[in-house]
Amino acid sequence: MEKNTPPKKQVLFLCTGNYYRSRFAELYFNHKAVNTNWISFSRGLNLNPHNSGKIFSFVTEELFKLGVSVENQPYPQKVEAKDFEKADMIIGLNKNEHQKMIEKKFPQFKEEVIYWDIADVFEKDSSSEVPKIIQNVDQLIEQLSKQK
Repeated sequence: MEKNTPPKKQVLFLCTGNYYRSRFAELYFNHKAVNTNWISFSRGLNLNPHNSGKIFSFVTEELFKLGVSVENQPYPQKVEAKDFEKADMIIGLNKNEHQKMIEKKFPQFKEEVIYWDIADVFEKDSSSEVPKIIQNVDQLIEQLSKQK
């Protein structure tokens, strides 16, 4: 008789386009948190129809260097209320950029969002933000692993 394992808790990573920051955070988190009771998924608040492909090529390159699989990635996905509802933790990757969007589109969830300070690739060189995402995800996993 197999022991029933409880469902994993879920972290929702949000950015604007679900093309770079949130996807990097999601994939890196899931790679590092494999032995925890947490899993993550990501969504975008305002998808850009001009993005080409499923995920920013820089993300796949950086994750590959870290040994993270990026196979079978979906196209960017727009966040819906059901995504907020199923998440046990919600992280917006940039408060200045995302707080107003969340308050406007999903005011019922505005108090549940934790914000990081990860700039968009258009604001800074994209490579400068990767170490910040890694550091924040590593700290988050450490914090979550201490919870029962």
